[in-house]
Amino acid sequence: MRFDKGHIESAQDAARREPTDRVCLAWLTDAELPSWDAWVDRHPLAVVYHCSPWMRVLESAFPHMKGEVLVLRNAGSGEILGGLPICQVRSWILGTRRVSIPYASIGDPLVSNAGDLNRLLSGLTAKHGANGVEVRTWRTPASYFTDAPVVDRALHHVVDLAPGPEDIYRRLSRTAVRRMISKGTKAGIQVVEARGSSEWTEFHRLLTASRRALGLPAMPLAFFEAIRQCLPESRRLLLLAIKDGRPIGGALGLKSSGVFILEYSGEETLGSGSGAGQMVYWESLRRACIEGCRWFSFGRTSIDNSGLAAYKRHWATVEEELLSFGPGMTQTSRKAVAGSSKTRRLIGAVSRYAPHPVYRLLSNFCYRHWG
Repeated sequence: MRFDKGHIESAQDAARREPTDRVCLAWLTDAELPSWDAWVDRHPLAVVYHCSPWMRVLESAFPHMKGEVLVLRNAGSGEILGGLPICQVRSWILGTRRVSIPYASIGDPLVSNAGDLNRLLSGLTAKHGANGVEVRTWRTPASYFTDAPVVDRALHHVVDLAPGPEDIYRRLSRTAVRRMISKGTKAGIQVVEARGSSEWTEFHRLLTASRRALGLPAMPLAFFEAIRQCLPESRRLLLLAIKDGRPIGGALGLKSSGVFILEYSGEETLGSGSGAGQMVYWESLRRACIEGCRWFSFGRTSIDNSGLAAYKRHWATVEEELLSFGPGMTQTSRKAVAGSSKTRRLIGAVSRYAPHPVYRLLSNFCYRHWG
């Protein structure tokens, strides 16, 4: 079942709107962010990345980032009518650019029509100049981005949770998923929820091992410490697969009222066939069902990563294309988003084969400039 964008648009259009001359733009102060978060919780397009604690995560872990929220509001009552979280990412290599939203698979502008989006973009230009912004969409109609270039394409795999966990489990791949879950259970692997700082450090170790095996730089431990400290427990779930008292796999999910996003996972030995990865994935999905989420997202997948896309198809997912738009972005900024195949190959080779100190230096360098 493909996500029905028309249904979401109808739900938004049914909300009370104000005449254009009674709508104004505003950059929210820190004191106004609680009202933004309350509004986000009620919005049908919102995910965890739209809330202000996510901006605190980014600013705490990455000193080169600074977040802001631009809103449309009723000029009389001050009621929020739409909004766009924006993060400024500063880099002496890639230049200063603006992203909505860094390290987020999806980050739709919270608007109900193209006119409101254009008003928000004009407000961004008025404050920061004509440098544009990268907007990572999922459910926003492409028609809202008039003349804006597509700066990135990715795949998205999502599960409709409405049928419930029993029905979903029956639709999972028998060999690639259910058999592995059974194997891991028989081997004595247990899935537990991580809470303490040391358990988050263990998860980072597993994630780093997997990323290195895949030819990817290690994400900073400070990022995950910031997630644990800045996001309330209601917004996050870290599960670990334990064998003989030792974590051998883990998965971190981020939650909003309607969408559970499984963003990060790792195993001690990637592809070992232990079933640990499948067990933490399934437990995350099962809990998302129980907690009343409507959608379970497996995050972004590079169009070039056919192996990962094939694995995610085993989970009864619908495959969609995610588009990132760059309204007002310069050619230089667009190249920074896309990167080059030569650079990606070099990073992949160093990540896989370089000594660990070199790998650590590369990782720190990349995450000082990426976003």
